[in-house]
Amino acid sequence: MADEDCDAVTKFICNTLGVNLSNSATWYPKHQLLQGLMLQLYQDKVLSKIRENISIRKVFSDLYKSKNIIANCDKVSYNPPVSDSFKFMGSPLHWDINFDQMPGYYIQGLVYLNDVPENRGPIQLIPGFHSYFDQFINEYGSPVAAIESLRDANIAQPVTGQKGDLILWLNTIPHAATANHSDLPRFVQYVSYYLSNQANRD
Repeated sequence: MADEDCDAVTKFICNTLGVNLSNSATWYPKHQLLQGLMLQLYQDKVLSKIRENISIRKVFSDLYKSKNIIANCDKVSYNPPVSDSFKFMGSPLHWDINFDQMPGYYIQGLVYLNDVPENRGPIQLIPGFHSYFDQFINEYGSPVAAIESLRDANIAQPVTGQKGDLILWLNTIPHAATANHSDLPRFVQYVSYYLSNQANRD
């Protein structure tokens, strides 16, 4: 992902929130569209440019084994550094699954809009968990008990990256953002696709 495309979304987020990266006093805004780390921004040409990036689309197309995929209008994320007056607002380890239905094959993703070393709040996940997801859920009897045991085990690993990196995980992999202990906010755009109704897996 080109630096200028990432910078354009970062600027869009900062302008929406009134954040000035040169002034840390502005990094902790109160805004009606900001819910925890999630900023409810969905529509803008700078967001669409990343969603429709040819390289990103090809990765999803290859994984879904179909060219008939449609970009979701996913949100963005803003994660400022923790401080004496600001505590981490992210969710604990979780799945984004409706357990009233059987989870299908669904790929989740995000683009790091700035460099994300280990101290800047990278996403954390449990690599390979999709391979034994069903067994684990059955063993614990419920998703709630299962995820609580995984949180207690503290085995999730941070996924660091550079500006423009695309991070992907299956929906059956537990994941969560982490606290930012660096000297800059972390910026993310979520990216995902779904198979259109007419799509046929090749």
